[in-house]
Amino acid sequence: AKRVRTQTGIGLHAVSIPYAAVELARKIFGDLTGLRVLLLGAGNMGEVTAQHLHKQRVRQIFVGNRSYDQAVNLAERFGGVPVHFDGLDQQLGQCDIIIASTAAPHFVISSEQVRRALHGRPMRSLFLIDLGVPRNIDPAVAAIEHAYLYNIDDLRVVADANALARQSEASEAQQIIATEVAAFRKRLRVQEAVPTILELQERVEEIRALE
Repeated sequence: AKRVRTQTGIGLHAVSIPYAAVELARKIFGDLTGLRVLLLGAGNMGEVTAQHLHKQRVRQIFVGNRSYDQAVNLAERFGGVPVHFDGLDQQLGQCDIIIASTAAPHFVISSEQVRRALHGRPMRSLFLIDLGVPRNIDPAVAAIEHAYLYNIDDLRVVADANALARQSEASEAQQIIATEVAAFRKRLRVQEAVPTILELQERVEEIRALE
């Protein structure tokens, strides 16, 4: 397993949507350490995204959800801070990355909110990922300077392409596994012969001592 991970690129490609979202953020910011993230939605998608973000050692994760209790539960698991939906404007101005994955039938972040957030943080970009279906973030945000918006369709294309890349790496991984299995079987055969060899050595020693 170690050889497969180190000698092939099978583990380098994100094949889940939440993982692809975090990897995209890493490509834009480089290192996510020290960044603040606002996660909207405490469902399964939000939970998996929080797990990936926590591994990247972001500075702070803020969790917002229509059910505040769910936001509290998810935030506690990852050392985050729960926030109310009616206080999003303040969080938008503080955070660097916004990831939305709610079941809301309407936009939970408007273009005007993003403009206000950027106005209070000049020369600092805002990276937004919309994982909601229907959309959680107004698509007009993409036209705002220093705001970078990606949606679930963008990430699905990335995840599908990465899945194909993993398949190509899998053939090399299979060759490595076959080689290691053959070597392991050889070691087993040697180990099976050890008791017989030891017994033979003891018998020879007895004959030598007798002679």
